[in-house]
Amino acid sequence: MTIHMTPRSRINAIIDTVCAQHGVTRRELLGRSRWVKYHDARYTAIEAVLREFPDMPYLRLAQIFKRDHTSIISGLRNRGTWVARSRWRATPEVLVQQNEGATA
Repeated sequence: MTIHMTPRSRINAIIDTVCAQHGVTRRELLGRSRWVKYHDARYTAIEAVLREFPDMPYLRLAQIFKRDHTSIISGLRNRGTWVARSRWRATPEVLVQQNEGATA
């Protein structure tokens, strides 16, 4: 028997798993605190959600994690896991890959 989870329930499962791994509550993870323990757990969860849903907009992530989308981008940049999604802000390597795909 296969159990199908909705995207929202998968996101909740990811958040719950990260909370358990980091020893924080869901309220602490989603709260306003900038304490390193909570911040680290929060961005670990954000990265895990992005791995599961790579096309999820940063605005949607911001809603889920009760942050501004620029805070999400800044946090991911600081951790070295931010990926440009706009053609205009993409790295030269990404632009080359996109152009190669367009001409193939």
